[in-house]
Amino acid sequence: MNIPTFTADELEFDKVVVFNTAHITEDDDKLLTRNQSEELIIDSFDYGFRICIPQYDEDNFNAVVENARKEGFSEDFCTLFHIARQHEANWMKLDCDGQIYEKLPEHNW
Repeated sequence: MNIPTFTADELEFDKVVVFNTAHITEDDDKLLTRNQSEELIIDSFDYGFRICIPQYDEDNFNAVVENARKEGFSEDFCTLFHIARQHEANWMKLDCDGQIYEKLPEHNW
């Protein structure tokens, strides 16, 4: 097999931040499972979700977060969304096997 060689600079990478699903509420999980958000791009997988972090300017990003709140997403979910943006992630992955962070609230559902 002839596999082409690339340098890292020649390839496009996505930055993903991973949080345990314990950092969202059960209601957030239900909303993500329904995948009917007007604002969020949600990709479900067997053990969680991937949510696209929009690369908008600050005002438009804040409008997306505000609309997520109006759709019923918790403040804890919105906090994760902001953390992902602060760290310039393209995607936020919520995984039942992901890291649990002491600095974040933990929900046992």
